[in-house]
Amino acid sequence: MVINKKETYSQRESFSSQQRTEMQNRPQSNVSSFSNNNTNKNFLDKQVQITISPRHFLKNSVVILFLIAIFFAGRWSVDPPMLDIELDAEDTSLEAVKELPEEKTEEVITAAATVETAPPDENIKETNTEAPTETTTEPVAEVEETIITSYQRVAFSIDSIQKEWKGTWGKMTHLDITIKNNEAGTIKPDHVIMRVKGYDDIEKKMSLPKTSSSIKAGEKTSVSLPIPYGFSYNEATAGDLKKVKVTSTLYDANNKVMSSFESDFNLSG
Repeated sequence: MVINKKETYSQRESFSSQQRTEMQNRPQSNVSSFSNNNTNKNFLDKQVQITISPRHFLKNSVVILFLIAIFFAGRWSVDPPMLDIELDAEDTSLEAVKELPEEKTEEVITAAATVETAPPDENIKETNTEAPTETTTEPVAEVEETIITSYQRVAFSIDSIQKEWKGTWGKMTHLDITIKNNEAGTIKPDHVIMRVKGYDDIEKKMSLPKTSSSIKAGEKTSVSLPIPYGFSYNEATAGDLKKVKVTSTLYDANNKVMSSFESDFNLSG
């Protein structure tokens, strides 16, 4: 009996020692797992800051814009955008506007004449009972000049060329011309065609306004013609920009040559 009690006691001792070791191990594992969780949470909760230098940002932006500007300038030098608009319709409307004041003036003069020729007051006694004699004057008809269709003495010249300089290339915008009629009758110019040396496949047609489409004998007219969409040029194609050869030809409505003019012009910036 004594031996059994000792064995039971020793078994209890060993069982209790096992429980103690387990209890000691458990808190350590919990502490380690808790510390690992805290470490992971602290890493995920960290804030990431991204810094941008304004100086570097502006510098890079300027470089990009400069490259884009060079790209578009290169394209426009070869095929510039067509931004100009035909001004023939505007010339017609301006002429119509200019004519309006003259019509108003004629109306005022007519009204004044009506007032002056109003009948006299009935209270005034008439001293002359004879009927007034009417005098009529026939208007003198203007002698129309002969329209000339065969041209030998029409003087035509380019006074100047208006241009816009774009840095490495230019653009002609207006052609200033003068036409003098040395013929024996009236001439009716219709349009001008301009050509530039180096651009043999390009020609610009400019219509004359109505005020310059009929010129009597001995008269002359000067007009600035807008070049449709302009005429772009550069030194690589036109050569020396201080001596660019420009040729213009004057035509009537039937595309018959009336006169021509050719000269060198300074088209540099």
